[in-house]
Amino acid sequence: MNMIRLTIASLVLILLTGIAAPIEFTNAPPPRYCDLYGTVFVEEVAAFADYRVYVEDIESFANMVVYREEVESFADRPGFWFFTDVKAFADFTIAIEPNQGLADFTMAYTDFRSAAGCQ
Repeated sequence: MNMIRLTIASLVLILLTGIAAPIEFTNAPPPRYCDLYGTVFVEEVAAFADYRVYVEDIESFANMVVYREEVESFADRPGFWFFTDVKAFADFTIAIEPNQGLADFTMAYTDFRSAAGCQ
């Protein structure tokens, strides 16, 4: 809705002044899933999450393998995630998607730090 208002306002400005105003986009796209690391919050509602994720049982079928860090400061490389219960502390949010076709990417959990990362 804000985008429509911004576009209409820009068109009115062009018609009245003859000068084109730059259109600013405030919402940057989220980073690629292969670059995700840090603190993550699991959303209940998929519409509020940055990513929809399908959890695979087998690591070799997943796009990304995630290692659950116990300490937040150790989640400093892609695939190393620290899960938090406070959304305000999260670097990004995910929603667990039960339907693989609706997910942005698939992931699997691992017990080995060396296996974490993108496939």
